[in-house]
Amino acid sequence: MMTDQTTEWLPGANQNKPKPKSPNKSSLNETTSLNQTSSPDFETTSHHDTGADHLSSFTVDPLEGEGDDFAGVDGLSGLADETGEFISRDVFFEGFCSAFNIGACIPPYFQSLKIEDDRDQARAAADALYDICLETPSMHFMIKPGGVWFQRLTAIGAFALPKAMGVAAEMQARKQMQRQSAQETPRTKKPDKGEHPETAMPSGDPMAWAPKERAA
Repeated sequence: MMTDQTTEWLPGANQNKPKPKSPNKSSLNETTSLNQTSSPDFETTSHHDTGADHLSSFTVDPLEGEGDDFAGVDGLSGLADETGEFISRDVFFEGFCSAFNIGACIPPYFQSLKIEDDRDQARAAADALYDICLETPSMHFMIKPGGVWFQRLTAIGAFALPKAMGVAAEMQARKQMQRQSAQETPRTKKPDKGEHPETAMPSGDPMAWAPKERAA
């Protein structure tokens, strides 16, 4: 026996069944009121403008070790080396000249670094550098050989300077070997313009290729 549920999909089935009513505004309001929570701890807002008021109650703990303690680049001027004594301008000038003359004594032997005829200009430059070091506490190590910073830089230079000299000497030796190999390599004669090597006429007798006649 076929029921109404089994014949709904058949052609010509009864389509006069009452359709469900579409929801109206009043029914939607009733459904919404039923779904609302009744908990007193849940606060609701009727205006969207007041929905972010609770964010003002949040606070953030300050981070430890903020960057306010760093005095910036100006703060570096206070890093003075209090140990040792200042050298005189004359002693500083002699060391200034020695630093330039060293470049002419070690590979690759830059002779243009020597201070010979331009000592007056070198003295003016050395005095200006001395004043800068004297007025800048962070550069006192350059005029205080007995200071801690000077001793540290001396230890660094004692290691790095021989390395730099070795690299310069090795580069110079390689260049010298390249020059010698270039001189020992024989150079081939270049053909004249418009003349190809395979068509160039050999030097000497042009009939040397022909067989010679036997003497009678």
